[in-house]
Amino acid sequence: MTSEPIRSEGDELNALRKENALLHERLAKAKFEAELYRRTVYKIYNEINPYEPLTADEIHEMLHGPRGRSPLQVLEDFEKKLVRGSV
Repeated sequence: MTSEPIRSEGDELNALRKENALLHERLAKAKFEAELYRRTVYKIYNEINPYEPLTADEIHEMLHGPRGRSPLQVLEDFEKKLVRGSV
């Protein structure tokens, strides 16, 4: 036989409630620490690389591609120069 006392359902339920409360406390502490770390990292990141809004030219380039000649045109011109030997 085991030397452990027989636990009633009430004792086991109380033990589970205590463990549940302890786990909720640990979870709350972990959430608080995670939020603190997140804020600290964002603060450090913003000091290193501050946010700068996009310029109108950057927005246009993102939406419509670069202004001027297309990359295909640039490559075609480069190939023509290679064929002629002027590069």
